[in-house]
Amino acid sequence: NEYRKGLMRALSLDLVSRGYAAYNLEYRRLGASGGGFPETFVDVAAGIDFLGSRKPCGVDLSRVVVVGHSAGGHLAAWSSLRKNLQDVDVPPTLRSALAPSLDVRGFVSVAGVLDLKTAQDQGVGMESIKLLLQDKSLITRMISRPVDSKRFGVTSPIQMLANDLGLKSTP
Repeated sequence: NEYRKGLMRALSLDLVSRGYAAYNLEYRRLGASGGGFPETFVDVAAGIDFLGSRKPCGVDLSRVVVVGHSAGGHLAAWSSLRKNLQDVDVPPTLRSALAPSLDVRGFVSVAGVLDLKTAQDQGVGMESIKLLLQDKSLITRMISRPVDSKRFGVTSPIQMLANDLGLKSTP
């Protein structure tokens, strides 16, 4: 499909030509088997942590910045903030993704949605946010239940920052 990792290939090659190390991660996305919450997030975390476990020769892992476009931009932001969720109540399947072995120093989000709750409320991306975060059971999808609001606190970068700073986020 047109949104696979090939979309970021030109950027990766440009960074390499300028002397940077670049890794292009793939993850399960909506519509793919297992895509959505929490698997998509676990995939991104595992990919970044794999880099940290390998310690590539000549790569300064203290200066890692994650870049992503659209859904990847959202996930880039999430991946740099996930370390702040270690004391938050999350599903057991997401717990392993919240103990990073690599400290991401920053992110660049190119057209990524950083406030999932507001975006959903305003209809941004049609149903994609709901599809990303809802339960995958057939019954839940058939009756069109709303997303569990707790999921925004562990997936939406704006809510994650607000929680980390002790600010009250909008319900």
